[in-house]
Amino acid sequence: MGRRLAERVSTGYPPACGSTQLLLGALGDLARGRCHRDNNRSFPVLADYRFDTVTDHVGQELGVSPWMTVNQSQIDQFAEVTGDHQWIHVDVERCKAESPYGAPIAHGFLTLSLLARLLMDVGMVPPDVRQAINAGVSNVRFKTPVRAGARVRARASVLSAERKGEGRMLATASAVLEVEGEKHPALSAEVTVMLFRGEAA
Repeated sequence: MGRRLAERVSTGYPPACGSTQLLLGALGDLARGRCHRDNNRSFPVLADYRFDTVTDHVGQELGVSPWMTVNQSQIDQFAEVTGDHQWIHVDVERCKAESPYGAPIAHGFLTLSLLARLLMDVGMVPPDVRQAINAGVSNVRFKTPVRAGARVRARASVLSAERKGEGRMLATASAVLEVEGEKHPALSAEVTVMLFRGEAA
């Protein structure tokens, strides 16, 4: 995944600078092994959710991922990767003194990139799919800042699914990244993936 970025991005809090390649791409370490996850469970997917039945589940919720902790080390690593060292992300003492959030907050694009792993946990890619390629991220809205140390999780549903020839399916998930203890999610986004059916058993 990783061909197109969000076309429309808005934010209600101080912006993160710079652009990044997102979702199952350049930040694999952040979205996988280096992200502290509070357990290794993958929540059950929809019953009978396979390549040939994705269209049957349009409008249905896929599920909710396990919680993931976003820590200061991850934020600092993201700053190094992207060159965005804005103090609201990396200067702990200044944030305590001057930030309205009282602590560093994760870059918006960092929180967006975490959907890569969390949507896999939810089960967006059916078990009989051999390959999934990112086709786009749209209608991204950053709504609530994620403070260093906060826990987040993804909640997703199948927004649309369209066959694109033999063995290919263009599927879009509507996703929100929830923040533990917050009324509103960190972000909402529509993530589109090209699915390739696996070889028949």
